[in-house]
Amino acid sequence: MRYNEFKTVIIAVACLSVLSFAALPEMRITSNGEPNVVTKCNGQPQQVGGWCMGTTTTEKPYINITNFQLTSHSARNSKPDSIKVRGNSTANATKKPYKIKFSEKVSLFSKEAAKSWVLLANFYDATFALNAMAFELGKRLGLEFTPTSQLVDLYINNQYKGIYQLTEQIQSNKGRVDIREKHKGWLVEFDYHDPEQDERLSYFKTSKYSMGTFIKAPELDEMDNPNDSTQLRFVKTDINNLFNKMEEGGFPNNGYRDLIDLESFAKYVLIQLVMDNSDFNSKFQNGALPGSNYAYKIDSNKTSKIKAGPLWDFDLAVVTKTSHPRHDYNNYRETIFPTHAFYKRLWEDDVFKAKYRKIWTKHKKDFEAMTALIDSIKNVAEGSVNNNQWNSGTLNTQTFNSEITSLKNWWNNRLGYVEQQLASIDTTKDIISPIIHQQIAGDNRILIIKNSVNLQVKKFAHFEIYNLNGRLEKSMNFTSGIYNVPLGDLPKGMYVAKVSFGDGVKVLRVPVM
Repeated sequence: MRYNEFKTVIIAVACLSVLSFAALPEMRITSNGEPNVVTKCNGQPQQVGGWCMGTTTTEKPYINITNFQLTSHSARNSKPDSIKVRGNSTANATKKPYKIKFSEKVSLFSKEAAKSWVLLANFYDATFALNAMAFELGKRLGLEFTPTSQLVDLYINNQYKGIYQLTEQIQSNKGRVDIREKHKGWLVEFDYHDPEQDERLSYFKTSKYSMGTFIKAPELDEMDNPNDSTQLRFVKTDINNLFNKMEEGGFPNNGYRDLIDLESFAKYVLIQLVMDNSDFNSKFQNGALPGSNYAYKIDSNKTSKIKAGPLWDFDLAVVTKTSHPRHDYNNYRETIFPTHAFYKRLWEDDVFKAKYRKIWTKHKKDFEAMTALIDSIKNVAEGSVNNNQWNSGTLNTQTFNSEITSLKNWWNNRLGYVEQQLASIDTTKDIISPIIHQQIAGDNRILIIKNSVNLQVKKFAHFEIYNLNGRLEKSMNFTSGIYNVPLGDLPKGMYVAKVSFGDGVKVLRVPVM
């Protein structure tokens, strides 16, 4: 192994500080009863069989916590008020996910202080690694507000519940999705599940793509009148404006890029597809709608764009369509392209595809480093895996180690397949469409204007854009005419434009803001 590769592996392992190699911390909760899901019948129950002849409502009530212990110095003097079951499909599983709520903001394991924290069950994932891999990749690729996590052994009322993943709640808060204007910025979740009773006022379907959308921030109780859902209209307007623009004529050069942060969406989609996350590609909804997909907008500033994230809900990654919810480690050839109409539309934009390919090239080693993360999870969790409930029954050390080995093999095969497929995306072709002015140019000229270049071409011109490291970003040829070449899709910074008109070369600096 070359020194640089060895150094990369050492750094990768050292960066996994959220997962200790010592015994797992213990979280012990004593509560007034067992947190559970309550289903009520609103109508006449059938006498035989107990079927509800009316409508049913599902509630996940909070249970008061009377005692709390966590073997972490940063949380010894903190006690949450309550605990409840959370989640959708796993809410009725034998190993349930939970949400705990403190009366005051508290920092757990040196993370940003907040009142609400989540205990992920990872019921479908016998490796306990899939969510951790997604979070680590999000941080390495630079996705804002990516959660961090810590594995713990959870006890409720002196009963061992299993290995849980303690992490942040996806919400608007400092250190989470930090919305700057509470009544103008927002956070939403795109999800195929029906809204629960307390979510109906903050739920809508988009006019295009019929995307089920839950407004997570601002929360209704933050508004002047919690019963008036019209106060959330600005969120619906922002999202519908983007979706409508994406279906208008002239796409993708119709101005839709002014509304969406393509860099964040390219990173978000890449992680989802490399990990073959079934909730993203809707394997169990016939491609109808994704699940647990998040997007946000920080504020109402004209330069603020809709961004993708945070990442969430990867315990159903690496899952085959035919044996849900079993992981299929033998099949790494599931599509690396999106199936839902909204995400598929992005693939019709060459600018998006070029960003996607460049991000993969830049961060391929970060994806390769995930095998070190899987090993670190194995080392820390192996002593606690016995008696954990998972989708196929009760976990034991032998099965756990087998699942870990299978996941690592799948991951290595998957990365090779992704590289092969993405190599077919041609990023050397022209990825911008210049605006052509139908005039005859009498001379050769180049003019720098805001985030673009104007060209007058008498006969022929070869145009190139380089970043300050000398890397070629774009290249194209022009025949006689007058053109405006937009550059706003490039990351902010200074670039060098080089134009050869055949009888001479002109070089100018171009700022992209």
